[in-house]
Amino acid sequence: MPKLLVVDDKPSNLLAIEALVQHLIPESEVITALSGTEGLEIAKKESPDTILLDIQMPVMDGYEVCQRLKGDEKTKHIPIILVTAIQTDTQSRIKGLEIGADAFVAKPIEEGELAAQINAMLRIRKSQGQLQAEKEDFKEREQARARELRESEEKYRTITENSPDVIMRFDKQLRHVYISPNILGLSGRTAEEYMGKTHQEVGYPPDLCRCLEEAINRTFITGQQQELEYEFPSQNGLIFVSLRLKPEFAPDGTVESVIGVSHDVTERKKLEDQLRQAQKMEAIGTLAGGIAHDFNNILGIIIGYSELTLEDMSEGSIQQQNLRQVLSAAQRAGDLVKQILAFSSKSEEERRPIFVSHVTNEALKMLRSTLPATIDIQTEIEEKKVPVMANPTQVHQVIVNLGTNASYAMRESGGVLKVALKGVTIDSQNIKQKDLPPGRYLRLTISDTGQGMEPSVVERIFEPYFTTKKPGEGTGLGLSVVHGIVKSHGGDIQVSSKPGKGTSFFVYFPVTEAVAAPGAEPVEAVPGGNEHILFVDDERSLAEMGKHLLERLGYKVTVRTSSIEALEAFRKFPHRYDLVITDQTMPNMTGTQLTRELINIRADIPVILCTGFSDTVSKENYKAMGIREFVMKPIIKKNIARIIRDVLG
Repeated sequence: MPKLLVVDDKPSNLLAIEALVQHLIPESEVITALSGTEGLEIAKKESPDTILLDIQMPVMDGYEVCQRLKGDEKTKHIPIILVTAIQTDTQSRIKGLEIGADAFVAKPIEEGELAAQINAMLRIRKSQGQLQAEKEDFKEREQARARELRESEEKYRTITENSPDVIMRFDKQLRHVYISPNILGLSGRTAEEYMGKTHQEVGYPPDLCRCLEEAINRTFITGQQQELEYEFPSQNGLIFVSLRLKPEFAPDGTVESVIGVSHDVTERKKLEDQLRQAQKMEAIGTLAGGIAHDFNNILGIIIGYSELTLEDMSEGSIQQQNLRQVLSAAQRAGDLVKQILAFSSKSEEERRPIFVSHVTNEALKMLRSTLPATIDIQTEIEEKKVPVMANPTQVHQVIVNLGTNASYAMRESGGVLKVALKGVTIDSQNIKQKDLPPGRYLRLTISDTGQGMEPSVVERIFEPYFTTKKPGEGTGLGLSVVHGIVKSHGGDIQVSSKPGKGTSFFVYFPVTEAVAAPGAEPVEAVPGGNEHILFVDDERSLAEMGKHLLERLGYKVTVRTSSIEALEAFRKFPHRYDLVITDQTMPNMTGTQLTRELINIRADIPVILCTGFSDTVSKENYKAMGIREFVMKPIIKKNIARIIRDVLG
């Protein structure tokens, strides 16, 4: 029968949680504590299978209780679920994880989530018990092996020399008195090169020698097993090694030698790193979705009022030219938000045949306006009309990120930023590229004359969160995003750099046979109308901007900043409106919920849904909800004008 401990300073909470747990886990035994101190005592005495621990308690809060439990040898393995009063309290969760909490449940407690969390913790506890039993079993086997080794040296050699691990023995002078022959595959040195020598005499790096010898000495002094992991410069590069040191006792009870078992755990470390990275990227996706809605609303206001103001300006004036630059930058910011959302959700952005030369020139204009005058930009564009299948916004980001990265390397003394575009053919006779199939490619080269990089930095340059910049100057995501974009386009990116010699990035895009669109799109007339539109958005500035924009197109517009008020207005006069345009993310009632209510009142009312980000609505499923059209924010005048006419027929 699983045993659960609930710690909360409020008796009413204890009774409620106890009843809930017994309802969800009928076979469980629930014990309670009214304070952190009492909880610690009961945990040590009863050793429960899981602890539900309230954070907000007087004298000793949940954080301190959790920290003490995790610091005690008797209780450190007990899974702890922290109960927080705030659903989205990220700081509390981070703090809890740092001190060892295993999970969180927010008040008010949701039954399904609590049941899932408790069952998960019980499975962890059960696995711990099985693991402990396995450890004890392994410990007994090692003791039996040690006895056998003392009885027969020949038997010892037979066992160790056939083991996949490297087994060694040390004397009190820390010298190797035995090492299995398979050390050759790990270190590139033969067993004979180790015999009778310390790690220092073998030629290990000083820091590694100190670490290993201290661990061996501790085993001799304490008579207790020691375990450590360390990086080892093997013949095949840097690897991770796990070393277990075990004492061998003489008949008088003293430690006469130490047995070491080394195991290559490089693959395990790589898997752990991949898991951590996956968790980080999941967090980025959550963050991106959270800010996309608000940020797109801000961009919508900037774009909308810019478009309205442009119409009132004299054609060809400097003010009009400046405002068009603002509008262009805001629209590109909207594209970048969409790209971040697509990147975080691993969805594909729209791609079409493009000329990279056009995107390069546009990106260099932006870079020139932001880089210091001490950096000279030089271009060598050989292939201006070679099409590639790509997303222009993503290619633009690749060039800007690499250019910005190059400028950072030249920030102190200036230099030359060179951008080249050349067509190449990859095959066995010409250019060789192990990560690309043979074929025609467009190679984009971005070089700088900056400080260059050490080989150890070059090896990690595309790792997420790896950066050589000072805190506050960079996140370490720029080159990782560039690498992901290039790979997703079927291309590859390489880097060449030496300290003091500058850096060059080589980006390969596969050439397509499709025909690229011309550089400039034809100017289309913006359609208008005279119908009556109900415009709904909880952001007042965005609602007012939408009203002005639609009125400029000739429509009669009624604005509501509350979905509840919009529903009431529609219910009073359902046939007054020809179209409803509504935001999705609103308090009290979302856009999809409002749509259902409107259709219940009047089945033929067309609805256009606008959103900056939504987990529930997409271009694939909006029609099933009764929505006529689905528009991603920020709203562009010519786009919304065309969509309105399409919907109204």
